[in-house]
Amino acid sequence: MEKSKIFVWALSLLFSFSLFGEEVIPYSKGYVRFTDLKKVFPELTLTIDSTILKIELKHKSSPEFKFLLDSKFFSFKNMIEPLSKPAIYIKKDLFLPREIVEGIFIFLIDREISYTFSEKNLHIVLESKILQAEEIPV
Repeated sequence: MEKSKIFVWALSLLFSFSLFGEEVIPYSKGYVRFTDLKKVFPELTLTIDSTILKIELKHKSSPEFKFLLDSKFFSFKNMIEPLSKPAIYIKKDLFLPREIVEGIFIFLIDREISYTFSEKNLHIVLESKILQAEEIPV
């Protein structure tokens, strides 16, 4: 009886991951590469103002998510949030700290996302798209 419970639980867990799809992104030294994040969310756009080192991130038509390189703060819709580490730019690649990645998931992405940070990876489970009021059939 106990084995059948474990089997059903394992089967349901496997089914939920195959239904929604889990993505694994490397997470090293507290940073996630923007290029790895963009592979999972191709709608993310990045704009860099090289004169003042300002970064703007957008997802489709969402408001901009702004921060400066080497700054310990980011802003979104007149909110200023602290960072434990600044974003860094090395060899034409942007490395984002955990707080910015979480901010992207919370403020920019229009899908339900479950994510966990492990020691070496960021695990993302993409669930369903959140329907806007005009998309809900009546």
